[in-house]
Amino acid sequence: MAPLTEETPSKTPNYNTALRDANKLEPAARFVLSNHLLLRQGAQKLAAKDYSQSRQLLTQVETDSPSAIQASLLIAESYRLEQQPEQAKDWFLRTAHHYPYRTQTLSGLISAANDQPVDQTGLALALYNKAGEQADFALAQLQQLKSSQFIDPLAVIFPSKLDEQVRQAFLLRCLHNPDEDLLSESSRLQEAVSSLLYLQKQRQTLGQKLELLQSQLQDYQRQRQSLQNQLDSIAAQQRSLESQLIPNNLDDDQVRIRRQLGQLRNQTIRMDNQIAFIDRTRQQLPAMVDNLNAEIQQLHQQAMAQLKSSNQAVKAVLESSYRAYYRELRNLAAEAKLQHAERQATYQP
Repeated sequence: MAPLTEETPSKTPNYNTALRDANKLEPAARFVLSNHLLLRQGAQKLAAKDYSQSRQLLTQVETDSPSAIQASLLIAESYRLEQQPEQAKDWFLRTAHHYPYRTQTLSGLISAANDQPVDQTGLALALYNKAGEQADFALAQLQQLKSSQFIDPLAVIFPSKLDEQVRQAFLLRCLHNPDEDLLSESSRLQEAVSSLLYLQKQRQTLGQKLELLQSQLQDYQRQRQSLQNQLDSIAAQQRSLESQLIPNNLDDDQVRIRRQLGQLRNQTIRMDNQIAFIDRTRQQLPAMVDNLNAEIQQLHQQAMAQLKSSNQAVKAVLESSYRAYYRELRNLAAEAKLQHAERQATYQP
């Protein structure tokens, strides 16, 4: 945070003009620059001790911009400088909640904890704790990711057993790898990633169809069993009525019995037709399920082939990003624990 909170320079930049100029840029560049200008303007107001105006500017920084984490940390810092420790603590922890497992967040928490005066030792310890907890959890998740000695690209690119927020933080590191940009390493790699995203959607759609077919199969089984139970009951009624029939007797009671038997036979024919339809459909469903399973398997193979075709570039990005991310997390975890222990040892309430 230090570079953004230095004394106000003798010549203050014209941010309004810069923001207007930023609006003339392409959307992506405009998004990054306009948010960074708001961050710089808010930081200058913070350095000038205009805390309210600083927060008003910093809260305008969009939450998905590259400047969002630092803006959130500066808002927390403004409350601390304004002697509002509870609000400062809430904002620091809010930053950790909204941007978890990112080294910029954890480094900011530790830096903020280091800046706390003695009378704010409680806040400092809470920030050290939060930074240490997140660093330790992310390290454990990364160890799980590489438990088989190699990183599965699908486990990073798509939701997987890896904690979703850790996965997103790591993927973000891969996308912004300073040595090898995952998205611009080659046009072939970009196509591979795009194809994988499309194939994943197809796979999800097929998976939903498969679940629906399996559910229908279970429903048909229940319907067939219910119809069979009804047929068994009707057959028993028919046998009972047939035993009461008297040949060549057409009195009212015998006519009623014959009418009932006719109705039961018609009902039996309808139910037999329903069972026949269910049986035909049930015979077709397994083949449909097998076809869908085959399609899903084929899509998976296509995805793996796409990855293999650009494997070297993907592997280089994942491995270098993994090493850098793991190293930084380990250092941050150690620093948080060390600073926590030192602050606690020297604190005398």
